[in-house]
Amino acid sequence: MRKLGFYVFLPLLLAFNQGDSIKLEWDFLKKHVVFKEKYKKSVDMLLLYPTFTEEIKRLNGKKAEIKGYMIESDVSAGIYILSRYPMAECYFCGAAGPESIVEIQLINKQKRYRTDQVAVVSGTFHVNANDIEHCNYILKSAVVTE
Repeated sequence: MRKLGFYVFLPLLLAFNQGDSIKLEWDFLKKHVVFKEKYKKSVDMLLLYPTFTEEIKRLNGKKAEIKGYMIESDVSAGIYILSRYPMAECYFCGAAGPESIVEIQLINKQKRYRTDQVAVVSGTFHVNANDIEHCNYILKSAVVTE
């Protein structure tokens, strides 16, 4: 009986160790962050600083994927923004909040994508609470899978 249990659970253990990506949902990203305005002296501005829940902090450094609209940021460096909404409604142009975008740092820096092209992107998920040069959510070493 002990051998049977080992063989039944072995495929599950192997699948877990394969590092399957977490499928991120936009509502989850929104639910697990609260923003508070703070003054940043170096830029002489009020900025929104995030406070993340412990649940989302536990995903830091994990493989993840998310689907959204591609928006160019720094194409030569392979930096895009993946938005919950098309560009006309996104955080920068519309009324959405900073939790509705994810910074994408692509491995393939030479690839071009159309603005508002729907894509599924996977990479290593990171939360960013302090570096104002980057988004609050980041996918590093990212690839477009769809």
